[in-house]
Amino acid sequence: MEGATHIFNRKRRGNITQPTVTTTPKQYEISVDGTRAGLAAYVDSGAQRIFYHTEIGDEFGDRGLGSQLTAAALDDTRAAGKRIVAICPFVAAYVDKHEDYDDILDPITPQAHAWCASNWADPPRVNPCVGAAAGKTLVRQRLPPPSRPTPGGRSTHRRPAPAG
Repeated sequence: MEGATHIFNRKRRGNITQPTVTTTPKQYEISVDGTRAGLAAYVDSGAQRIFYHTEIGDEFGDRGLGSQLTAAALDDTRAAGKRIVAICPFVAAYVDKHEDYDDILDPITPQAHAWCASNWADPPRVNPCVGAAAGKTLVRQRLPPPSRPTPGGRSTHRRPAPAG
């Protein structure tokens, strides 16, 4: 892959090869035995890295590759000194479960949606930043600004539990 940077590569365990994660200027890719298994697409906007789409091929499902890809992408984002905006539902769910990214997690704003929509060069299927049918910007639940940690140590900028 031209211009790619390897983030991690684990050695073979038994008959199963562990994945390799690489990055290009617009996405992180995870490969197994040299075959691309999935990607996490992003755009950089100033000090923020906006993750807007993650996918893992059906033939690679149920192996935890999405979580491995996301962890490597978020760790690399931290190392680059950038903050995370999780528009992608998978990345949003991942950071909700992993408190160690709270310090670099920013809320989803209309500006983040606009930046994402205007910079999506090659949508894989459906652009999650723009409504496919109506061509309107999707309204996703915005995270409130970060606030003080709760007694349990969790930040209060998490998405509230679904009603009902």
